[in-house]
Amino acid sequence: MSLRDIAVITGTDKLKHKFENKYEFHLGPQRFEPITLLEIGVKKGTSLMMWERFFPHAAIFGIDITPQCAAMATDRSKIFIGDQANPQFLRDVATKIGRPLDVIIDDGGHTMEQQRTSFDVLFDYVRPDGFYIVEDIHTSYRDDRGGGPAGKPGTFVALLKEMVDDLHFKFVRLQGGQDKYPIAELHIYPKLCFVKKADPASRQPK
Repeated sequence: MSLRDIAVITGTDKLKHKFENKYEFHLGPQRFEPITLLEIGVKKGTSLMMWERFFPHAAIFGIDITPQCAAMATDRSKIFIGDQANPQFLRDVATKIGRPLDVIIDDGGHTMEQQRTSFDVLFDYVRPDGFYIVEDIHTSYRDDRGGGPAGKPGTFVALLKEMVDDLHFKFVRLQGGQDKYPIAELHIYPKLCFVKKADPASRQPK
């Protein structure tokens, strides 16, 4: 069964945004692996149900700020209640999970503070070759989410543009610059991005 079929059955809004094909392309090779997945933004729990069906051997975790979302946990998923803009809460969640994360998906509040704080804290906990995925990155252009006109600093899209330099870290260092994140690959689609993590050890000066 394809991820699209599962998305239809579970009723996740990832189908409405046409994200399912991108997810299956990037994450499909790990489908039957015992991965660890964390999604920020639980809401009605439909995405977590989709991941449970698509990844039959995965350990699945969710984060949401709404206390009622705790009731969406199943025998295969655990939900943490807290604010994704709180760095200490995020670190506590990662510590409780207790192992590197193969996939992190940010489908939370979509504000610049939430997106950037979550990435800045949680990317450290992604294993090499794992993915950090952010949905609805178009909110970088919305004033009500802390975004604004194209080119505004401090948005998540602005951070993605900086990651292009991180991809080319060897050349950045030759020019006296310094890369920030160990990025192996960067895949950007309308409203959606996949950031694949590099092995930090491979980027140390020899």
